[in-house]
Parts: sequence; C-alpha cells; structure tokens
Amino acid sequence: MKKVEKNTIIPPKTTNISMFSLKLLLLSTMVIVNYALDSPVHELTNDNWRQTLEGEWMVKFYAPWCPACRNMVSDWKKFAEYVEPLGVKVADVDITKESLLNGKFMVTALPTIFQKRRNPPIHLQPKIRRPFIIHRR
Repeated sequence: MKKVEKNTIIPPKTTNISMFSLKLLLLSTMVIVNYALDSPVHELTNDNWRQTLEGEWMVKFYAPWCPACRNMVSDWKKFAEYVEPLGVKVADVDITKESLLNGKFMVTALPTIFQKRRNPPIHLQPKIRRPFIIHRR
C-alpha cells in the first residue's frame, strides 16, 4: 500500500465517456428543449402569472403525483392546440412548486381548471372523467 503525505491531493477517479454517449446526451437535450418551446401549454409560476390578466386563458392546476392529472396531459395538450388559433392561451400550474398560486386561486381538488377571461376567474368543475374530448372531422 502506498503511503500518502498529509497535504497531498488525490485526484478523483475519472471515467471515459464515449463520443456516442455525448452525442446521445446532446440530441436528447435538444429534443426536450424543442418540445418545450413548441408546446402550446404555458407553465405559470408565481413570477409570471400576471400575464393571465390579458386575454383569455384556460389554467389547469395539477400535481405530478396525481393520477387524474397525469391521465389528462395528452388531452390538455390537444385542447391547447385546438384553441390556440382562437386566441385562447392554455397554461399549467404545478402546485408542488407554486404553492402561492395554489392559495391565490383557492384550489381544493386536483386537477382544477380555471377559465380566465375577466376578473374573477371562472372555476370549472368537470362532471365527466375527461373534460376535454376533441372531435376532429
């Protein structure tokens, strides 16, 4: 066993990352960023929620752990694509990250959807399992 002096710095073990792994990481990052930029669903935070005061908005409050919230992700995105040409903006609020907005809008059930086109917002309580079923002809 090699004796090490008291003030000697031992460099950490390094691993070789193959060029393929780096390219794969770069490509996956670009795909994720591109998807986020192309998404018609805006992510509302406590810092940017005031933008909902202008125009018409549909805002969904959700939690990542909520099964009903996860089930409506694709329908919510389809709904956002459908109403975007009509001038309606669609947004999400993750209540696990934005607890101040959760309190401001008095969200008590998940998922909760607000239609915001005037003050105060209209609270929509869906009575069916999938509130937005889009039929395209």
